[in-house]
Amino acid sequence: MKYLKTLFLLVLIVGCSKSKDQPLSNFITTCGYGNASSQYYGCVMDNSIVITGSITNSNKDVLLATYSLTGEKTDEISIDLGFDETGIMLKEVSHNFRAIIGNQEKGNLNTDGFLLIVDTKGNVLSKTFFGGEKLDRVSDFVEIAENHFLIIGETNSYSSINKQILLVEVDLKNNAVETKNLNISSNPDTSIEGGTSIVMNNAGEVFVFGYTQSTITGDRDFTFGKLNANLNFDFDTVFNFNDYQEGQKMILMPNGNFCLAGHSAETDILHNILVMEIDVTGKIIWKNEYGGGLHEGAEDLILSNNGNLLIAARSNSYGKNIQKAVLIETTSKGKQLQLNVFDNYPDIWINNILETDLNTFMVGKAKTISNGNDDLILINSSNF
Repeated sequence: MKYLKTLFLLVLIVGCSKSKDQPLSNFITTCGYGNASSQYYGCVMDNSIVITGSITNSNKDVLLATYSLTGEKTDEISIDLGFDETGIMLKEVSHNFRAIIGNQEKGNLNTDGFLLIVDTKGNVLSKTFFGGEKLDRVSDFVEIAENHFLIIGETNSYSSINKQILLVEVDLKNNAVETKNLNISSNPDTSIEGGTSIVMNNAGEVFVFGYTQSTITGDRDFTFGKLNANLNFDFDTVFNFNDYQEGQKMILMPNGNFCLAGHSAETDILHNILVMEIDVTGKIIWKNEYGGGLHEGAEDLILSNNGNLLIAARSNSYGKNIQKAVLIETTSKGKQLQLNVFDNYPDIWINNILETDLNTFMVGKAKTISNGNDDLILINSSNF
């Protein structure tokens, strides 16, 4: 197991040209936003790293920032949608456009979701808003056909009881939006539910990863289900592990199975990193926990170019009970190969992992500013 504590700090230079993909030394880049964005999320596009989140102007606007592969900021755009907005996730979609989902805080405990389609210059081509009178919060999306999206999250706008899984279908070709709530628990009166990941496999089947939590015991469990043509659950599974689990990410594996990642208090009340592989029916193939004795949990998971799994996590075990970022490499069956700790700043929180052919990056936030607010942080961790 490799434990690396020292990284090179790259000074941020604005306006440099984009760099071609080549093996790079480790670096950390910060941006100085200091706006306490709930999260930042990036994607590799056109040999650059494009990141969304929020940036504070008169209110919080959607951030769209572009960085070269060597960490220099080459562009920054803020998108004002009228309230306080945060970009939650960004992906490349049809026609080389970018799709951004996010949350819009309207006040009085009313939060809605949105979908933006943006061209390569940052021009907003379409805006779609959805939600009711209460909380509607998004977490992930998938493009199931050209300009046709499914968005997952959580809602209590469409239930008189508790939060349920939010599923939004946006068909931009036909200018149609359908919003619905889904239940996994047989007793929604005593359960809180939400969706965290949505994935379409090579057969065009759509699967949802989420959670269900008892309002009586507080016990939370992973859930997994397949959607049918009517966007209801064809089947669903609850993984009834002991104590509390918090699901974060689901990915499709080359063999057609899925890997799930999150937090678990099953064997450690302070929470370990939990990763498991399941087949399309929800049968568990293997399940592993990782951790060092204090609080930690997985935030993102990807299948690396070399066929191994990369797990981004937050952990208090490797930094004197101060939250640090951890990157774990395992085999495709979960055997741990390496563990790398990034502790240059307090309270580092990694939201996602990115890969090019030759480099690995992590996007997140950390307290790098004297006022104590969070700043966007971009880490090149290629020399793992």
